[in-house]
Amino acid sequence: MISKKLNCPFLVNVSYSRIKNSEELVFVNKVVKDHNHVINREMIKFKESKKFTKEMIDDIKFITVSCKFDATNQRKFLENKYPLHAIYSKDLYAAISKFCPTQNSLLNDVAKISNWLDQQKELDSRWYVA
Repeated sequence: MISKKLNCPFLVNVSYSRIKNSEELVFVNKVVKDHNHVINREMIKFKESKKFTKEMIDDIKFITVSCKFDATNQRKFLENKYPLHAIYSKDLYAAISKFCPTQNSLLNDVAKISNWLDQQKELDSRWYVA
């Protein structure tokens, strides 16, 4: 496989077997160290600098869950509160999605409650679950 953006031949191919792999080992099958471009260490620094801080994540959680702000209003809030920190849409959407309930998470919560009620019913015959 070749990188789509740069056609860079660099490659690390790994595999993981779920069968007969009790130690959960990952195997490196192939490494191609060749690059057709200069490795830019500044990209690593950029990636680190654009991460949300713990305080920003707490704000995103609060304004998503409690205030029900959409992404546009959250961006305005964050840009005003943190003017020196660049806010990238993709990162903001990903952070917001962590705090939005999904259909699966809601079903899991309902299933947990149902299981808990069933256990209470088994422990105490006075419980009635309909």
